[in-house]
Amino acid sequence: MFRKIQGTSFVTRRRVSLKLPRLKAEGVSRDGGATQDDTLWEVCTSLSMTCFMFLIPLISHAQETPADVLPLQAVISGPSEVQVGKTVVLDTSLSVVDAETARYQWTMDGRVISTNEEAVLTLDKAGRYAVALRIRDNPGTNPREASVAKEILVYEKKIVLVAGPTVEREKLEFHQKSGEEIGVFLDILHAQDISIPLGIEDALTKLIVENAEKLRGADTVVLWADGAIAMNALSRALRQKEEFLSLVSQQTIILITDRGLQRLGRIIRGPFAGIQPKQIIITRKEAINFLIGSPDIESFSAAIAKADIDSHAVDRATYAIRPWNVLSTLVSYMVSRGVSSEMIILLLMLPIILAIITFLKQVVGVTTFGLYTPAVITLSFIALGWKIGLVLLLIILVAGYATRALIGSYRILYIPKIAIILTVTSLVLLLVLAAAAAFGITLAPDTIFILLIMTTLGEEFMSVKAEMGLRSALLAVAETLGVSLVCFAIVQWDAFKSIVLAYPEIILLTLVANIFMGRWTGLRLSEVVRFKEIFKYLEE
Repeated sequence: MFRKIQGTSFVTRRRVSLKLPRLKAEGVSRDGGATQDDTLWEVCTSLSMTCFMFLIPLISHAQETPADVLPLQAVISGPSEVQVGKTVVLDTSLSVVDAETARYQWTMDGRVISTNEEAVLTLDKAGRYAVALRIRDNPGTNPREASVAKEILVYEKKIVLVAGPTVEREKLEFHQKSGEEIGVFLDILHAQDISIPLGIEDALTKLIVENAEKLRGADTVVLWADGAIAMNALSRALRQKEEFLSLVSQQTIILITDRGLQRLGRIIRGPFAGIQPKQIIITRKEAINFLIGSPDIESFSAAIAKADIDSHAVDRATYAIRPWNVLSTLVSYMVSRGVSSEMIILLLMLPIILAIITFLKQVVGVTTFGLYTPAVITLSFIALGWKIGLVLLLIILVAGYATRALIGSYRILYIPKIAIILTVTSLVLLLVLAAAAAFGITLAPDTIFILLIMTTLGEEFMSVKAEMGLRSALLAVAETLGVSLVCFAIVQWDAFKSIVLAYPEIILLTLVANIFMGRWTGLRLSEVVRFKEIFKYLEE
């Protein structure tokens, strides 16, 4: 039956296929032989065997694919920096090569150092060394060759320098080249292109976590950023990478700053308690050159003292957190447990901001959208920077006013209308953040909540406009922004911020100030100016 089907002409096969419905009804074939089910089974079996015989060569060809399908690629695996006198091992483990026919040749400075898959080096002199690898193989009849080079820096001392965005890259590269000339490897971790102030510490923390392996083998860690930000970032990073904590815990950390040394020494008590280094030396940026040229910390301390460069050492004998300094102890504990110092600053500055706004409203007589709104706007300026914060605030007001104008013709109750306005404002902020991300401007996660709170200013604006008109509402917005900018300028003053962080108990004085202003019964300064003519008339 198999041969009969194979020998049937095309016309015959077509005729059989046309008569299959009738054959199914009869249950037998036309010649009274096998049934239609048997015929279909034999046809399917024949087709399956044909397909299988056709696939066997393809499978065999796939299994016997020659090695030269993948191009030859030479890769050198191993460290790029090594200390003088220590052994470094380079290998070809990541290379793509035919292992059976491969031949290797390692060279350095024109001489062959190895013909194996590995090259073992022990370099006794600081400097840069170029190691070249040449691989040859011959898979089949296709000889191939590939070469690659790798530069190895050999140093006598290693310094890891963590720098914030305010430090110029050119200065760091200058110090790096100066150190390399005398055998000092300055490994730089530089956080750049950070668009908002509140994200600097988070960016530094992430940078240290991603490059924590660089701390291995470092003789000294240098932190160079605004205030104690880099110190707090190091403390938070080592809490996430606890296996590297031992690499820093017995070292001397150098903290570069342009602020008051004593105050900064109080501020870093929390990170000191978390990391527990041998000591932290706070000094000026001019001391970096002496650090690079000194063989050890003792020589460095003597050199900067001789050069009359200010310095202040913090160790276990000086940081001594005392229990009666309640807020100082609390702040130090929070920082040592990994809480962002920038968030702590926001919390500490809030009572001061409220006291300033109270003074401006109660004594000066400035009109604002209450006490809460200018305080939140000031916090947003601290978190985002006053320029970005002001732009986003204006976008919120314009979006709210435009939405109110669009739905003004519809008869909707007040509360649902305000809900619609705030919803549209949130969507506009979402689009603005998406556009900012396209230009490389990203916000810290914590600042999103501040933006959402800022949207409530739209409700205040609409309420004043409905009650007192557009002119009064715009005047209130202007005065609110003016008060917020004044508060921002005061709390962002570096000296003032350092004092508050070093002595957080100062914020308790705001309670006394608020009590005093609460008992104020005299005229406001704005009222004295406003009724000046009346006072003159009464005096006459």
